[in-house]
Order: sequence, then C-alpha cells, then structure tokens
Amino acid sequence: MSHSNSSDFDTVDLIWLDATVYSSIENHATQKELRSITHNFHSFDSIHDCEKYIQTKTIYDRLFLIVSGQLGRDIVPRIHHYRQIFSIYVYCQNKQKNEEWANKFSKVRIKVRISSIDLLSAISEKIKGVIIKLDQLIKQIQTDFFQRIQSKVDEPLSMSISLSNTSFPEHFLHSQLLIDCLFHSQTLPSDKQQLIQMCKMFYENNAKELSIIQDFEQKYISNESIWWLTRDSCFSRLLTKALCANNLDLLFLLGFFIRDINEHLTKNRLKSSSIQVYHGQLMSIDELHLFKNSLGHYLLIQTFLLANQNRKSILSSLNTYPNTNDTVRILFDITTNSDKNIFADITPFAYLAQEQQILFTLGSIFQIKKVHHEKKSELWIVELHLSSINKPYESTKSIVFNQLKQSEHAEKVLARLVQELPSNDIDLPSIYHSLALLTFQRTNYKLSLEWYEKLVQYLHPTDINLPNTYYSIGCIHQQICNYPLALDYYQKALKIWHQLFSLDNEPIEMAECLNNMGCIYEIEKYYSKALDCHQKALAIRDRYANDLGSTYNNIGNVYLSLGVYDAALENYKTSLDLKTKSLPTNHLSIAQTLRNIGLVYEQDENSADAIEYYRRAEQIYADVRLSTSEIQEDIKRILANSCESNS
Repeated sequence: MSHSNSSDFDTVDLIWLDATVYSSIENHATQKELRSITHNFHSFDSIHDCEKYIQTKTIYDRLFLIVSGQLGRDIVPRIHHYRQIFSIYVYCQNKQKNEEWANKFSKVRIKVRISSIDLLSAISEKIKGVIIKLDQLIKQIQTDFFQRIQSKVDEPLSMSISLSNTSFPEHFLHSQLLIDCLFHSQTLPSDKQQLIQMCKMFYENNAKELSIIQDFEQKYISNESIWWLTRDSCFSRLLTKALCANNLDLLFLLGFFIRDINEHLTKNRLKSSSIQVYHGQLMSIDELHLFKNSLGHYLLIQTFLLANQNRKSILSSLNTYPNTNDTVRILFDITTNSDKNIFADITPFAYLAQEQQILFTLGSIFQIKKVHHEKKSELWIVELHLSSINKPYESTKSIVFNQLKQSEHAEKVLARLVQELPSNDIDLPSIYHSLALLTFQRTNYKLSLEWYEKLVQYLHPTDINLPNTYYSIGCIHQQICNYPLALDYYQKALKIWHQLFSLDNEPIEMAECLNNMGCIYEIEKYYSKALDCHQKALAIRDRYANDLGSTYNNIGNVYLSLGVYDAALENYKTSLDLKTKSLPTNHLSIAQTLRNIGLVYEQDENSADAIEYYRRAEQIYADVRLSTSEIQEDIKRILANSCESNS
C-alpha cells in the first residue's frame, strides 16, 4: 500500500499567510493555539507557496484562510473562486483601507486588527461570536466542531447524477461496482492494525487524537460502528475523505468499518417504508444548476448520508451559513416508500443522542423530483425520492470483481483479492494474469515479472497458457534489454508450442515470438539467426494473413545491416505495398518503411530517390503532428553530401 499524506486524512485545513508569520514569539504562540483547533494547520510567509498548496487541494476539501491585509489584496482575487476556499479572514492595521477591496469578496467573513487575541477571536466570531479569552475560544470551536459533525452542512458530499432517467444509468455502474466490491471484500487480519498505525504516525504530536485512536484500538466492536462514524475522530474524517477521493488503498483498510456500518443498518433497518427526512448541504452554484437540469434523473450518494426527520433542526444548521456568490444553501427533502433500501434510525447508536437521526447506507440512489427556491428562508429545496432500481448484474463477489477487471481501479481491486483468496482458489491464475498485464501496460516491469512468475507456479506443463506466459516474460526481459533471458524464455515458449501444435496449426503467437527473437538477433548482429527467425515468422503469418508488412520490413532491416541493398529494397517495397493496402495512409508504420527505403537509396548513393522517400515519410509525421526534425536532418545530410560531391 502507498504511504498516505495529510490530504488523505482531513477535509478541513486552517491556513495562515503572513510575511511575518515566523518572525515573533507572539506569532509562534498563536500558531500553537491555531493548531489546537485542527491538526491540519499550515502557515506560510510566501504567497507563491501558499497558493501552490491551495491548488493541490480538491473540491472535496474545505480551507479556512487567515491572511494579512497586504498579502490578501494580492492572493484573494486569485483564489476566491476556488470551491475549496470556504472562509477568508483578513487582519490588518488599517481596517478601513482593506475593507475597500475585501468587501468585494463574499467569502471574506470579517476584518480584524493585527493582534493575536483579535485574530483568534475573529475565527470564533465567524462561527458564533466575538470571544476574547483564548480558553473560551477553544471551547467554542470544539462545540462548533461537534455541531459540524452532527449537521454535516459544510461537509463535502460525494455524489453522481445520472445522464438520463433510464432504469439503471450506465454512468453509475463503475461507482456501484466499487461500492459492492467494498461490501463483498473480506477483512484481513492486518487491516485494522495497519489503519491504526497509520493514524498514530500522522497524529503523533496530537495528544487528543492519539487518545481517541487508542480508544478505537482497544474498544472498537462492530456493534458500535455507527457510534464511531458519528464521533469526530480521524476514522470518520478519513472515511469521508477516502470515499470522496475514491482512495481504494484507504477504503480497503477501512473496509471492516464500512461493512460493520452497513450490517448494523441492515439489522436495524426501518420497518416503516414511508418516511420523510431532511438533509442540509452547502453547494456550489454549478451543482445547483446541475440539479435543476436533471429533473427525473437519478442521484447516487457515494457515502453514508445522514438525515433528520426534524426539518427545523436542519434549517437551524443551514441558517448558520450565509449564501454567497459561489455557494447556496440546499435543503434535501427526502421521501421513501420502498422496503428494499437500507436505512435506519440511528438515534440509539449515535455518539450524540439526538432524536430522529436517519442514516442511509453507502450507495443509496434517489430520483430528483423537483427543485424550487423558498424565498422566505432563502433556501433551495431539492425534493428527492429514495429509489429501488435493479442493477444490471448480480451482486455476487465473483461477478463484481470480474466486472471491475475492466475499470481504472482494476489493479488495486485484483491485488486486494489476491490477499483475500486462499492459495488453492481456482480464480488465482486468472487474477495473476490480469495483474501481470496491467502492470506491464504501465511499464512496471519488475512487478509484472513477479505476477507472471506466480502464475507459472499454477500452470501444468501442457497448459496452453504456459508458453504464452513464457512468451510474455520474454517480452518483459526484451523491454529491459536483458536479451539472454528474453531469448531463453522465448525458446521455452517455442518448445512447448511445438509439442502442442502441428506444423500446419502453429498459433499466431509463435510468429510474434519468432519476430521478437529475430529483432534481438539483429541487435546482437547474429544476422543469419535473425533472418531464419523472421522467415519462420513470415510463414506462420502468411497462413493467418496477419501483419505481413511488419515482417517484410524486419527482413529488410536485416539485409540493410548486411549491406545487401537489393534484397533490403525488395523487402521494404513489399512491406510498403502491404501496409498501404491495410493501414490508413498516415499511419506511422508506413512512414517508418518509407524512411527505411530512403535510407537504402542513400546508402546506395541514389540521392534523388532517397530525398523523395524521406519527403513522403516527413509528410506523414507532419500530418500526425509529430516532430520531423530527424527526417529533416536526413535530407540535409544528403544535400550536404551532394554539394561536396559536385564541388
């Protein structure tokens, strides 16, 4: 598993930008207090460094920026529109002067005088009111953080809206498969401990978080998963961030937590199929427009969705946040009438026992019924209906994992499956093969070799997949220029193919293998062996009418290296004729053969024909917008040699 960084753990950052942030004892003391508010605190004395850090954050992050008046005038206009910027505090010596520019930006909440006490109080004022004493400030922010956990109004909501109102939108397929994958995965003995150790390392200087982590390590049980989900801890924040970012490394470690929550909801699902609940959310103007333009479409929530049957409670939470030029307050009005979906009243199980809390499981799907503006409260109301739509696949473990083989997350999903399956599982060879191909495609040859070597251990000597695997291993060694080993594996593959197939039934893979061997022998200047391999490859490819042009081109290469120009030219022209009949006119393979013909003419001192073929190759490179500099050098070289000859 890859190492995680701070961006994996929290969605909220507190940032302080000031040219003098490190220059006084008072400022250092203030930083310590700010860090007590959130572990994810960062200070900068450079606009460039601060802006660069902000740009690394995603739309699922929320940033609170404290900035001096002088630097604020420069950076705020450039970063104010970022979705991740939630609130900006400007502090200065000249309040009136800075208000002139700061009032133009809706996210600038308050302007304060340059004083540590004033600065800390301003942050609290954004949330509740001006508080002068530091201990009151810390207590207030802790209270507000609890409220944030309960309402989740400003917490990023990972969601996807369908492109149509079909029975099961294809747009959802990948996300739903990943969710099912998490539900079907098994918990490894190392998962929980690895997660805990990772959290301990990240919060090693945070006594409060370390105490919570220790509680989790010693006391966590599956029946208390919802209690832990609703508690403000690194585990609930980590889950939120991992789901937003589709971080499979973390999600697999958190899998036991996810499955425990889902199982708890399933056991305690509401028997009453028809209820009305509410969820408050701050969203961007663009997200609102997406809802308005998607009436009748489906909404997939890619996290656990907390709602409340008490409308006034949600409105109260929403009203603590004003509308801005970039964000609006949205009240999701949710109705349910299906007994197939998983949701439960979690009031008895939550960390804070508030009444009428309803939790929908990960991957719940809703239909967007109506979007309208409520003028009195300045809220947008989005009416949703919990839907029960059939998936286009069976939610069995094998089907889900097979479907995911074609996804962008295939490698991580399959690598996880390898850890879960017993060593005698019949699916392992197929998984090893898929992993070997995936890692080869992203040029991680070392890891690809490891997967192929594991695969070989499962294959019988007469298994048709064995020579194919040896051939693939040979290809890797050829890619890394380990030619002796490449040839060794190619020979192993050929030997088994000869045992399994008659001469008139040799598979096309043999031609590929012989072709590669011929290319290696040519590099090592064993030209007779190279010709022998290419001619054997040609005989097989001829039976399949497969890629003959490439083989004739390779034979031409060998004759060119031998200086037999007539034979080289004959094979190149045969190659060109075959390629022009089977490939697009601007295919790079045609350009390469044209250039080879030009090279033969140049070597044979036929400058006019050499330039003609170089020009034709140059045109193809230009058509596909590739550099023509090398071919231009070829032409210049011929012209220069012609001038010398004439002089």
